[in-house]
Amino acid sequence: ETAARLAQESGGSTAAIQSVLAEFLGLDNYLHATLSSNKVAMRASVAQGGGLLSLFTRGYALAECMADQRGQACLGVAKQLQRLARLGEAKAHWATVFGLVCAALGISLAHMQQLYMFQFVRQVFSAAIRLNLVGPLRAQMLECDMHPFVSGLLKEHAHLRVAFGSLDDLFGESAVYTEPILELYQGMHDRLYSRIFNS
Repeated sequence: ETAARLAQESGGSTAAIQSVLAEFLGLDNYLHATLSSNKVAMRASVAQGGGLLSLFTRGYALAECMADQRGQACLGVAKQLQRLARLGEAKAHWATVFGLVCAALGISLAHMQQLYMFQFVRQVFSAAIRLNLVGPLRAQMLECDMHPFVSGLLKEHAHLRVAFGSLDDLFGESAVYTEPILELYQGMHDRLYSRIFNS
């Protein structure tokens, strides 16, 4: 929403880019705080976000679809975010960069949410395949079977936004992290004798 608003309201002026960048940094810091107890997930998120940011600024910078006002504004934010990440002043987590790239490519919020959920479910089944819990064909069938469930989750929760202006935001109708036990299990991955995933 933030990146889409940048292109609509400002024409990509420097002041608007700085304003949106500040919002992105706030979201990025919030995400970093929610992952702070899970070093494995934090490392993976920063590595994937940095990779996507690098791909976006190099691969899409000269693309025809980026020549319009929206694309140039988002590209300006992406370059600033990349610079700050290199200086260690930003983390550029996967979810933050994913939203920026989708907005730059003109993907609507609803489609962005569907795409994010699809890739999340796909990653879960990919991990299950690597752990030899299911085979590739069975994982494909299960992924298709998950579609109604995921669509239901999106209908129920797509309206939630990250808000951290007050305690009411954190404990009311805001997006929050709710699985500390799973996070503890995932955080133990570094302690395994034979690590299964490269993160």
